[in-house]
Amino acid sequence: LGKKLYVPAHATITPAISAAELESILVWHRQVYHPVIGFVGFEAKDAIDLASLVSIGGTSLSDWSFASPGYNARPPLSEILVQQASADEMLESISEELETKNLEDIPKDKDREPTALDKLMDKVRLPLFKVAFHALSAVGRILPSGEGGSGGLDRLATWLLTSIGDLENKRQDELMRLLNLFEKDKDEALKYAPPLDSPYLNRGRSRPSGTLSRRDTNFNLGSLGGGRLGNSWDPGSHYFTLQRHYRKLAEEHSTTDAKKAAYIYAHLLGEFSSAASVLKKGGFYREAASLYRDHLKNEMAAAECLEEGGLTLEAIELYKKMDKVEKVGDLYRGLGQANTSHTYYEMAVSKHLAAGAYFDASGILDSKMEKAERAKSILMDGWEKNRQPESCLKAWFDISIRGEDEPSELLRQVFANLDDDTKPKQLLDVLEYVNDTYLKENPDSPAPAIA
Repeated sequence: LGKKLYVPAHATITPAISAAELESILVWHRQVYHPVIGFVGFEAKDAIDLASLVSIGGTSLSDWSFASPGYNARPPLSEILVQQASADEMLESISEELETKNLEDIPKDKDREPTALDKLMDKVRLPLFKVAFHALSAVGRILPSGEGGSGGLDRLATWLLTSIGDLENKRQDELMRLLNLFEKDKDEALKYAPPLDSPYLNRGRSRPSGTLSRRDTNFNLGSLGGGRLGNSWDPGSHYFTLQRHYRKLAEEHSTTDAKKAAYIYAHLLGEFSSAASVLKKGGFYREAASLYRDHLKNEMAAAECLEEGGLTLEAIELYKKMDKVEKVGDLYRGLGQANTSHTYYEMAVSKHLAAGAYFDASGILDSKMEKAERAKSILMDGWEKNRQPESCLKAWFDISIRGEDEPSELLRQVFANLDDDTKPKQLLDVLEYVNDTYLKENPDSPAPAIA
């Protein structure tokens, strides 16, 4: 203000002061009104020459050819992935929240309560008795009838059969207790339920026991087909009753607890397709895809499941493995990676051309790569080489007319270059298509003179 006073930007003096008044009031060479430190004045002798603040050094004689170029630039960020917990880790965390119980927690008569030693002996005796019985049977077949000492072998064999029967009866008692528990508490009974049908059930055998052991009822991919030893149970006459309980409980949990339903289908009934389906409906896409891929050997269903669940990058890897290059291009295009998608589209075009599918190749070029002229060239090649000729020529007209070319003029071009009379039926069908689709909509368009 008045070439002598500096105030903050956008600030004004109120009331207004004329330049003459400022000249008479301001006593210093320069004045500054600072909003914090207040009013400050400077004499002319306080001025500093800016050039005095700059010092230029002498010329350096260093050899700069030894200078380091520094670190290479980091590659551009192409994607961000969230580290997902595996299906086993996720399901294991849920399993830990379940309370564990022993079979002894099921109410039963106290006089029938086996001791710990009894349980241990049952686990050991049944397989030993069976082995001993088979050995005695073999010896009995070797010894002649009436041979001395055979009576003792017979008595031993009878005792072994009786003992084996007693142990087997204990198993039947366990199954009856399990069936009774299903009537009282289905979810609790499920924790002790033995598998009925599974292609992985007999991969390993543990020593049979006279009691049912508690099982984790959460679906777990890691326990399928892993070769883990399992107790061999023959449900006998209870098979269909147990199956009915399992299936009914699986259906009940299908809409409320997908993982528990999947456990029943996969572990107890051996129905992996049903287990994968219920997991997919429940939103557990990665777990369902693992079942499709690893247990049902259906990689296409697995890839589609991953795609539906938004696990695009994982789906891409499966589609690559199956050589579904056009689908890979579609997914990359959905991710906004145009260059990568075009790379896979080109691979798909090459595959179609090699198979003589000119129409399919042109569709990718036209609709997905926006290369209409190249698509038209391939379509005309398809017509001339008799590769899907009718479809190719119809598509050629569609693309050309979409580019605002006159239908009748296009017809003249086609007939002018027509030197092949081996496709009269296809040509007539194309003419009818062009007439019905385009010329009827524009009756004023001059029709070509066709001889």
